[in-house]
Amino acid sequence: MDKFTIENMNLYYGKFHALKDVNIRMKKNRITAFIGPSGCGKSTLLKSLNRMNDLVEGCKITGDIRLDNEDIYGDMDVNILRKRVGMVFQKPNPFPMSIYDNIAFGPRTHGIKSKKELDRIVEESLRDAAIWDELKDRLKKSALGLSGGQQQRLCIARALLKKPKILILDDSTSAVDTATDAKIRQAFATEIPDTTKIIIAQRISSVQNADRIIVMDDGKINGIGTHEELLAQNEIYREVYESQTGGSGDFDEKGGDQ
Repeated sequence: MDKFTIENMNLYYGKFHALKDVNIRMKKNRITAFIGPSGCGKSTLLKSLNRMNDLVEGCKITGDIRLDNEDIYGDMDVNILRKRVGMVFQKPNPFPMSIYDNIAFGPRTHGIKSKKELDRIVEESLRDAAIWDELKDRLKKSALGLSGGQQQRLCIARALLKKPKILILDDSTSAVDTATDAKIRQAFATEIPDTTKIIIAQRISSVQNADRIIVMDDGKINGIGTHEELLAQNEIYREVYESQTGGSGDFDEKGGDQ
């Protein structure tokens, strides 16, 4: 069953044609991954899925984007859309408060006062983001003191609070090492199997186990398939794989921490 359907989509920033004739189907409860060089349109496309591009002056979109067969640019309330579609960006934005309160703040504002219930929510959310074991003894410390990779995972945990039906990760694990990235992917598989995951990544290791990988280049879809299919059939994907397994890093030569 398709969760998102994109048909004949074009996106313009003023006169600049950023996305060109995009046609994609993303399956429910599966992982769809996007990869491609910087500036190819990956983030622009994913921001359109929860209408973040509404905030960009001069942005024009043509074509059709449907969530559960409902036109998201039609009668759908944008606030309802963003509740269903959670998004975490590459640059983390933890609140200037404790790790615990970063998670508990939202539930408190919605009327949850029980310490026991808040404790349960905090632990569950941090486990879902594969960071509970690292932070369980530091919950009263400021979130601003965390490493970049830890802040990214804290923001993922915060996004999961709303139990979104779709979770979009825009290179949101770029600051973690490959072992930690693997832990996050394993946690997603076991803790939130009923959430549709859509990810952007620069590392092949972050996308190779996705159910479907989409290669983008110059605002267009360059290839769609599994890791094995793209290795055999897609020149861009194969070149990136060979460069990374050869030790030259990812597209943007980014490092990582935990």
